[in-house]
Amino acid sequence: MPDLANPAQGVVIDTEVRGGYPVLAGTRLPYDAVASLSEDGLTDTEIISLYPAATHDGITGARELAQLVAGAASAAA
Repeated sequence: MPDLANPAQGVVIDTEVRGGYPVLAGTRLPYDAVASLSEDGLTDTEIISLYPAATHDGITGARELAQLVAGAASAAA
């Protein structure tokens, strides 16, 4: 179980930002939107060109958290 305040490197949960939905640290970018772009084949550099506030650490963390969530959903099914 990840630490809910910092569920993955570069990803945070803060009730004052997007109602506590996980976002890239220092941004309002939802982790799953960034992970989805990565899954669609965009490189970190391309994602950062779209969202300059994103960082390599945040993008990596978004992918890691998305994998954790997908694994938990599969286990629950």
